[in-house]
Order: sequence, then C-alpha cells, then structure tokens
Amino acid sequence: MRPLYSGAGSAGRWPAFPKSHGALVTTNKVTAINTATAIKPLTSAIRKPAAFPMRKPEHPGVFLQRCYLTPLGISQSDLARILGVSRRRVNEIVNGQRAISADTALKLAAHFNTTPMFWLEKQQLWELYRALHSNPPVNLR
Repeated sequence: MRPLYSGAGSAGRWPAFPKSHGALVTTNKVTAINTATAIKPLTSAIRKPAAFPMRKPEHPGVFLQRCYLTPLGISQSDLARILGVSRRRVNEIVNGQRAISADTALKLAAHFNTTPMFWLEKQQLWELYRALHSNPPVNLR
C-alpha cells in the first residue's frame, strides 16, 4: 500500500508530514496521523480475541433461571403468563435453546426492574463467545 503523497521520503516508506496536514488518503487502508509527525494504520489498534474473557459465559436463560426464577419461586409457566409469551418460549430461553430478543428483554426488564440492555448484553456476550470459538474460527484480520 502506498500513500497518495509524492513528497520527499515517500519511496516505499511512510513520509513524515508537517503538523499542518490534517489527514492522509491511501489507496486501500484508512490511516491516521500520529500526534507527532508519523502515521499509523488504524487497524493496529484492533486487539486480538485476548481482550475477550476466556471463560465461557453463562447463557442468559440459565442466568434467568439461576438468579431470578429459582430464588423468587417463579415457575416458567408463571413467568410466561406474566410476560404474555408462550410457555415454550420461556422454556427454550431457560434451556439455552433460544436467544433473548429485544422484545423479550423489554418484558424481562419491566418485570424484574432491570434494563433491557442488561439482558441484551448478556445475550451479545454469549453470541460473541460462540462466534469466537466456532468451527472454523472467525478470522479477525
């Protein structure tokens, strides 16, 4: 990749820019100017999966059963009736066979006095873990 810059020092290496330059256009990669004078590709800031927890997260449905239904003595049928959804839907969520949708997150948040994002973040963490550990693994670069 060569920058679209023809000043001194552009022969195969990144040139030093005066501080008056605001941006640099490249042929195939977005770049940013360092606060000093050199530039770095923005993709170098993306971390490998080591930034994600290595321990397998709990499915949000299992969490729902462990932290809310069992301690409060609420059955799956009772929760389905309270939320206005089918018993099958609640059962599949609790058994880890179904994802928590935005609609379900809103209903759970209203009933258990949490936020919808609480449930959606748990679901997203679960899906991200599964994607990172899938066969074949997802290539991040």
